[in-house]
Amino acid sequence: MVNLEIKTPVCLIVFNRPDTTEKVFQAIRQVKPPILLVVSDGPRIDKLGEVEKCAAVRAIIDKVDWECQVLKNFSDVNMGLKRRVSTGLDWVFNNVEEAIILEDDCLPDPTFFRFCEDLLEYYRYDKRVMLITGTNFQFGLQRTEYSYYFSRYIDCWGWATWKRAWQHYDFEMKQWPEIRDNNWLFDILQDSQEVASWTNIFQNTYDGYINSWAYRWKLACWIQNGLTIIPSTNLVSNIGFNADAVHTKDNKSPFANTPVKAMDFPLRHPEFVIRDAEADNFTKKVMFGGNTAELKKRLVDWWLNLTEENLTSQYNQTYITNLLKSSIKDENLSLAETIIQKELITQMNTKFDDTKAIQYLLASMLYCYPYQLPLEYNLTNIPNWLLNDYLKFTFEHPCLFKEIGEVNKSAQYLERWVNYLHNNIFNQPHSEFWQTAAMVFTKQISFIPLYLAQVNFKYLCIKRAEIMEFTLKCQGYEIDYDFPQRMPGRNKIRLGILTESFDLRPETFTTLPIYKHLNRDIFEIVIYSFWSNGHRLERYCSGHADAGIQLPADLENQIKTIRDDDLDILYIADNITVKTTQISFMALHRLARVQVADINSLVTTGIRNIDYYISGELSESERSATQHYTEKLITLSGSGICWDFATEAQGMMTTNISRESIGIDENDIVYICGSGADTILPEVEATWAKIIASVPNSKLVLYPFNLKFSSSYPFQAFKQRLAATFEKYNLAEDRVIILEPIQNRAELKACLKLADIYLDAYPCSDKTSLIAALEIGLPTVVMAGDTADSKVSSSLLQEIKVFDLIADTEESYIQLAIILGTKPEFHEDKKNQIYKQMQLLPRFLDSRSHSADIEVLLQKFFLENQDQYLNENLNLRDTNLIIFPDWNQPEDLVCEELAKLIKILAIQPESQKMTLLIYVSNVNTDYVELLLSTATMNLLMEEELDISETIEISLILPLADIQWKVLLSSISGRIILEHEDKEAIAELPLENLQFFKLDNFQAKAIDNYVLR
Repeated sequence: MVNLEIKTPVCLIVFNRPDTTEKVFQAIRQVKPPILLVVSDGPRIDKLGEVEKCAAVRAIIDKVDWECQVLKNFSDVNMGLKRRVSTGLDWVFNNVEEAIILEDDCLPDPTFFRFCEDLLEYYRYDKRVMLITGTNFQFGLQRTEYSYYFSRYIDCWGWATWKRAWQHYDFEMKQWPEIRDNNWLFDILQDSQEVASWTNIFQNTYDGYINSWAYRWKLACWIQNGLTIIPSTNLVSNIGFNADAVHTKDNKSPFANTPVKAMDFPLRHPEFVIRDAEADNFTKKVMFGGNTAELKKRLVDWWLNLTEENLTSQYNQTYITNLLKSSIKDENLSLAETIIQKELITQMNTKFDDTKAIQYLLASMLYCYPYQLPLEYNLTNIPNWLLNDYLKFTFEHPCLFKEIGEVNKSAQYLERWVNYLHNNIFNQPHSEFWQTAAMVFTKQISFIPLYLAQVNFKYLCIKRAEIMEFTLKCQGYEIDYDFPQRMPGRNKIRLGILTESFDLRPETFTTLPIYKHLNRDIFEIVIYSFWSNGHRLERYCSGHADAGIQLPADLENQIKTIRDDDLDILYIADNITVKTTQISFMALHRLARVQVADINSLVTTGIRNIDYYISGELSESERSATQHYTEKLITLSGSGICWDFATEAQGMMTTNISRESIGIDENDIVYICGSGADTILPEVEATWAKIIASVPNSKLVLYPFNLKFSSSYPFQAFKQRLAATFEKYNLAEDRVIILEPIQNRAELKACLKLADIYLDAYPCSDKTSLIAALEIGLPTVVMAGDTADSKVSSSLLQEIKVFDLIADTEESYIQLAIILGTKPEFHEDKKNQIYKQMQLLPRFLDSRSHSADIEVLLQKFFLENQDQYLNENLNLRDTNLIIFPDWNQPEDLVCEELAKLIKILAIQPESQKMTLLIYVSNVNTDYVELLLSTATMNLLMEEELDISETIEISLILPLADIQWKVLLSSISGRIILEHEDKEAIAELPLENLQFFKLDNFQAKAIDNYVLR
């Protein structure tokens, strides 16, 4: 067993990511370095919440619990990436002679540290070697029989070096001009194309356009003709690919979250210190050249040449599965790749019974999405070692559809698969095979293609929910739950609001109006989320609730937390249908007495434990709208949705933007849209190209508003597709401009003010951007879709009475956009009309009115639920009579009085339609039941009166006032006894209840008290 503890100092470079920092810190903690040097940059003053994030990161360092000297180099101000790392490493090597260096998003395998330590010692005095890295990007292609090889390329996602090497680092790049002018890079690289590429990079770094310390380090190493040691297996994974990262934003990159594999010891050292040219050539093409075509072709050739026996063992190398789920299929195919793709599809048509079938399937999975292949709906041909990943592949769809009509093919394919799986799972529920299939389906399924294809998939939502519930039951989860009787002292409706977070998300702005202005004398509000970062918007939302709860990490305790809070109503304010999220799993369970979803879920949930679905009258105009929902559909006036931007209504500008700065002339006609690339279909893109082609001097500006900016945003593929579309319509590249993500609503509106017309994407619209466009009076063209969510944009225009900018076909959409761009008078008229209407505070921005509407609905839901609960638990019938016995009277007296009343009721002609309600307070119910048993037994023995087929008798325990309000509406009258609990009667709201005395009670009077 390898001893993990090391003696080498470790440097940890951190900034503002506590989640990844914690993971890297725990990896360091395993090896207990004697010296830990921590370099930290300060927060940026224009980034909200960054002060708190940086503080949380630095607090992690204080968790050191082993014998260790901790040295800190913390900056109070933000120095920026290149300067902070540069000065930080200078400080490190002023303190130590050698170090292992990790950034806060580089998660190492434990053997990485020993690997570095051994080689730091082995090459300590060999000046040919400049650094040791932990990453290997050969994707499983074995380059050497030794433990490592030598390369000219450096990578700093986990590395180690010596002071003797770092002394050559030159932040100012003083030698670069001479190297550039003498073309000395060619002497190093021997490739004119590569020299041109790196010359451009180094020049931009030298000029300050590239914010990188790593390129400076690379140049320093190359000037020394230095080599990098690359491990034969990958030892470090970059877990920091997300939207918040400076450079690594695409979390579906082939280089994101690469799997690691432990290094074997003792190390096997190469006999010669010579770089591996073949491995470097691959690295040059794939990593630095972005040539994933080379990567795919190499892997396909390798897979197709493996024997059937080797295939199983080689597939178990997890880098393959990592590649299969990466974004490499989203990139546009070259002509050569298209030929390979067509050949693989042809082979798939003929080879499934061939011994090479699985190899061709694996190869196809790198080039194709499942709906492009002639796959059989039969899982029995798939080997067990491939089953899980094959199922994941079958449910996969592109982040970006490339061709017109492709989304429909994907939707049709998905529909067939859901039907096939549902049929087999429920026909063979005890099969381990189909339980596995159900589990993979539950984790992977996404209905985005179905939604974008605008089909009614209610029955598929039902099947999805049934499969998901089946999976959870197989894992032991209790889906259903019986709530205890509400505590009598609880007179408020306890409302829970469940969402992923109350951070800067579109859902936060549509959730806040639900509860912000609810009457707090009627409601007790608890908001639930998965994570918290202390953002001002989050604090604002919490300030309008009685409690804010961050849910535990695991599903079991998430469910327990909410059930323990004994909610009356749970309002689920996230999308739980189109995408499968943690909230989707939670929503399958009975978490509250009443559970509500709304238009955030886009379509019906299909979940049996969701009771109501709230939408808008304008979005549910069809008479048959209720048929599209498994829930009870409730419609609010107008669009049924409201936005409250709270603390983010204004915001501060973090950058200046003008027409000139983005390459637009003052006389250009500018069309603009803020929808994300992943929601813009090729059909819509083609529509926009037709508009731009028809309007002289027009340009299209697109930007991903940061609230919807995803870490898997397909930037490059989208740009390639857009360029191809514009080229098809003979449009120059400069007719379309794609901006960087916008940070806040102030910048959003500033950007929109550069434009003349807003083009709303369809069927998936960015409503946050649309509303901002309307707020500044920007004429807007929208398409009325076929589903409730796709009608929201048109319903917003209907609410402000701008009916003539709503299209119902592609042709009318194009015509409206052209008219707005070519008819200045019409454009100005619409601009003024929109601006004036928006000043009147439309309902979709009136959170007070929206809260009032929701308040009425939620009370209605509660009363309906309590009415049903009381009916079922008290066995209410057509006639319900209530009594308040004085239980302090002698037992015989109480028993006699009860028997007298029961006899009178039992002999009524329709006694089987009656329920006698007996109020029980301050007395044991067992005692009351004993008295009732005695009374009824006496009637049977002494008067031969069997009441079992007559009246129903139910005990009422103390209720809350709000429950009495529900119950009294079902009670026909109160019978006054000779001996009564006067204290209880005085406390309860019985003043409007009809009553009569037992002594005067006559059979003919019964009908007068039948209210139900």
